[in-house]
Amino acid sequence: MGKLGVIMDGIGRDFEHALQVVTGAGLEYAELQYLWDKEVSDLSDDEMARAKSLVDRLESRLPASSASALRVC
Repeated sequence: MGKLGVIMDGIGRDFEHALQVVTGAGLEYAELQYLWDKEVSDLSDDEMARAKSLVDRLESRLPASSASALRVC
């Protein structure tokens, strides 16, 4: 059986809200292109730490299909 995922930008650029939607729907796969109106590869170290903290707090696993997002996961 296939696995479902989502492109986070399709939910919105508010990463915390999009993450809540994804985890609430039981999805484990997401492509992260933009967080807080920035490309993932352009995030500062503090923003990356904030993103990781949100993922950890919601006990999410988000394997990314976007190479630049691997810094988050």
